[in-house]
Amino acid sequence: KLENDVNLLNEMRGVSSVMLLAGVIILLGTFIPELTLTSHSFAILLFLGFAIGRVLSFGLDGKPNKLIVQGLIFELILGGANTFCLVNTLV
Repeated sequence: KLENDVNLLNEMRGVSSVMLLAGVIILLGTFIPELTLTSHSFAILLFLGFAIGRVLSFGLDGKPNKLIVQGLIFELILGGANTFCLVNTLV
């Protein structure tokens, strides 16, 4: 069971904290123009990083359940949208 695996819980809390702090920076970038570049960069790394990891896992571990596949689709969409916005910001 998950509640008995201290190491797995520790890893999950560590990743969750990174996601939370990245989310705060992404949110701040929508209100503070000076953080727009940083916000898009964090969002691209977060969303596409998870998407790449999930695709790799599909090949190595097999197909997960429907919710994970839906998560992958949203990560690809949000990562792509942030990439598009970042390119438009820089041009």
